[in-house]
Amino acid sequence: MLQPLRVPEPNAVRVRRIERQVFFSPELILRQRFNDLGGENFFGPLQRGLTGKAWYFKNAALCYNSTLRQAFEIHGEIYKKWVELGGLAWGVPSTDELGTPDGVGRFNHFNDNSASIYWTPSTGAMAVWGDIRKKVGCTRLGAFAPRLSDHR
Repeated sequence: MLQPLRVPEPNAVRVRRIERQVFFSPELILRQRFNDLGGENFFGPLQRGLTGKAWYFKNAALCYNSTLRQAFEIHGEIYKKWVELGGLAWGVPSTDELGTPDGVGRFNHFNDNSASIYWTPSTGAMAVWGDIRKKVGCTRLGAFAPRLSDHR
């Protein structure tokens, strides 16, 4: 069981300075995000992970995005689709799971917002990336969800 991390001040991260450059600890950022979301009460028990990139749970993952220097969560049907597509090899999340503008579906963006996985009750989870995503635009994909399946 992961114990809550005690951080001396809000949003504090451990840093080390080398030649005036600041390096953030991915492990500390993952642990802080884990704690912020409720730890095992939210994710359940850890299945595998505790690497610098991702922690895996039964139906969720917490992943570190090195470009944004943040940790993002994926869960439920979106998580299952992400695993089916190849997990981190397919995409690194760049958002937490969010609601679609129409309030019906859910989504996560990946690869610095160049790919997405959308879920609606009527379609299930589907991945959209490449030319289709560029043409439609990520903010309008929710309206097209009933007519899409995995597209690139």
